[in-house]
Amino acid sequence: PSILVLDEATSSIDVQTEILLQQGLNRLLEGRTSFIIAHRLSTIKNADFIMYIDKGGLDMEFEKNLCMGCMNELDANGVCHYCSYTDNTPYIQSYLAPRTVLDNRYIVGRMLSYNGEGASYICYDTVANAKAVVRGYIPDTLCERERGSNRVVADSDCLAKYKTFMSEFVDMNRTLSKMRNLEHIVTVEDIFYENNTAYAVYDYVEGVSLKKFLQTNKGFLSWEQVKKLFVPLFTTL
Repeated sequence: PSILVLDEATSSIDVQTEILLQQGLNRLLEGRTSFIIAHRLSTIKNADFIMYIDKGGLDMEFEKNLCMGCMNELDANGVCHYCSYTDNTPYIQSYLAPRTVLDNRYIVGRMLSYNGEGASYICYDTVANAKAVVRGYIPDTLCERERGSNRVVADSDCLAKYKTFMSEFVDMNRTLSKMRNLEHIVTVEDIFYENNTAYAVYDYVEGVSLKKFLQTNKGFLSWEQVKKLFVPLFTTL
């Protein structure tokens, strides 16, 4: 048929089965007009046109109107007036690609930082309708991302160490999530497992790093500036 309507084609299945089914659907839908009804954002992330039902009304092209660099809205021409990011901006292939959807809720944008433990990305929480930061556990000396997939595969010789460190990553973030009353610590809003790894979601805080702040001050800070920066840190500790 030239037109297909799919209603919750990927509901009630696990993530790996969804990936296999999605690959088959992509071949089936090629050259056809399709209408896909789904709760899972991962099912429709490659659609040309997306409409969201929100409180009985339509929210048109929500994901497509977001800049993956800063999660602000694009203009009518698809241009972001807040940052220089474009969809052609390269990204490191071993980490998550922009527009990846995690937990059927978080739209992943550009990577903010990475180290030996994991990587942090700006993201958009489609439930809270707010920017956030998602950090994925991916120690690059113990594992790698499976080619053509978001799944993380641990080296066979390092599997025990990979699992131990992942448990420590989750435990640390669970501890931080209990410190909501400390206003100087970024709140952990969510923790979940997916792609054979773990993710933690934090509030997005506008600001600059200490390194950039030092650069703008020619590498020196006055005592008045230091007091404002470090007194909250010491009282929190």
